[in-house]
Amino acid sequence: MEKIPETQNNLDKFIELAKLNTDEAWEEIDYKLSQYCNNQDVLNWAKENTANPDSGLSDLAATIMEATSEELDDKDIDNLVLLMRSNDEENPYPSFRAA
Repeated sequence: MEKIPETQNNLDKFIELAKLNTDEAWEEIDYKLSQYCNNQDVLNWAKENTANPDSGLSDLAATIMEATSEELDDKDIDNLVLLMRSNDEENPYPSFRAA
């Protein structure tokens, strides 16, 4: 499937913002998320990044999966449960979002 440039550009922007992991960056992500959380390319990225070692990116993945109206399969739910059970004291948000 060919990626839609606008969607890819926005996903790239979300990734940049998540790597910054600041309150301002998350405000921008949260503001625009509903426009893209049901896009298959964005959702596929999220499904592939719930275990990303960068906590900002795993947080973004969980945030996208939380916001989508698409049905998640058992593997996706299992990955979110694993993320939820992770214990990152420096950044508890990914496990909170996965819950």
